[in-house]
Amino acid sequence: MIVFNNLGKIARRYITGAGGIDYEIVLLAVSSVFKRDPSQVCSLRVLEAGLNICELLIEMGVLKLGEHAHEISMGIARRALQVLGCPHGCNDGVRGPPADFLRNQS
Repeated sequence: MIVFNNLGKIARRYITGAGGIDYEIVLLAVSSVFKRDPSQVCSLRVLEAGLNICELLIEMGVLKLGEHAHEISMGIARRALQVLGCPHGCNDGVRGPPADFLRNQS
């Protein structure tokens, strides 16, 4: 029973009073993944999934939640571009068609 009580406390952070998913928390989760060390976690698949989630939430109206949601969304796009780097391969940039696609998506 202790496990279920702790789970309920954690789940309350992700569920709104109306019973829906708190989209700002989902944005924060994507942002926290993007803030990790890019050489260890942020593969092109992770970047693509995170950008797709961010795009879907924007289409669903997450930016109407306020300035904080907008800042998180912009931070996700900024971090994706930082991880991808320069399209010409300067420094540690990721090159190739998949990386170019993600740069265009951000």
